[in-house]
Amino acid sequence: AKVLDLCAGTGNVSFEFISRGAESVIAVDKHFKCVQFMNVLAKKFEVEEEVLIIKSDVLRFLAKHNAAYDIIFCDPPFAEGFHEEIVKLIQENGNLSEDGILIVEHGQESDLSHLQGFVELRKYGSVYFSIFEYYDPSQD
Repeated sequence: AKVLDLCAGTGNVSFEFISRGAESVIAVDKHFKCVQFMNVLAKKFEVEEEVLIIKSDVLRFLAKHNAAYDIIFCDPPFAEGFHEEIVKLIQENGNLSEDGILIVEHGQESDLSHLQGFVELRKYGSVYFSIFEYYDPSQD
């Protein structure tokens, strides 16, 4: 699978995808220290070929990026409140492959169920995951 990990933080999710056989992962985070840490781990785990780490604001990255992925995982800071904008950009830009899945981690205060492509909400403790499938905006 081709994976995009947005708001990747320390890269734990990215490296988990690689350990489970993902073909490639692009990890995006805007914080220098997080990007630096992920680069150290990629070298330590000898997966520099499989993981591309990009320092960028997620919204800016998505605004310019049109590649499609099999799995997109996104864990933005709950308080930032741009979860909905991320989902809309991904769907509008065609970043999700036709058989792809988008997983957005969020808190209780975010309701993303009204967005195009929404299929399921899962709750684990105080954390919520909204799951989306491919949506073609030209079908409207």
